[in-house]
Amino acid sequence: MEAVVVVDMIKDFVTGKFGFKRAQQMVPRLQSVLQRARERKVPVIFVCDSHKAGDPELSLWGKHAMKGTEGARVVPELGPAEGDLVIEKRAYSSFFETELEKILKKRRVTELILAG
Repeated sequence: MEAVVVVDMIKDFVTGKFGFKRAQQMVPRLQSVLQRARERKVPVIFVCDSHKAGDPELSLWGKHAMKGTEGARVVPELGPAEGDLVIEKRAYSSFFETELEKILKKRRVTELILAG
C-alpha cells in the first residue's frame, strides 16, 4: 500500500515568511501528483509545522507557522481535500511526537511518496 506524505507545504514556507521560489514552483507539479493519488484512492497525508508559544524552534527561526494561523495552513492549491489527513508537528521531524508512524502502520503502508 502506498501513501503520499507532503511535508510543510504551508503558507509560511511557500508564500509567507520563509516562502521561496522553488517551493512555489513545486505547487503545480504536486497538484498533479495529489490528483492522481486521490483518483487511485492512495492516502494523502499533510504533515505541517504548527507551533505554540515557547516551542524551541521559535528561538532559532522566530515566530512562524503558529497553530491556528493562516501561515500554518496548507497552501490552498494543494488541499487538504476531503479524505486527506493533516498532522501537525512542533519539531523538524514528521515522526517526533506525531501520529504519523501509527497511521502508516494502521493503513499498512509499505511505500511512501514524499514531497515538500
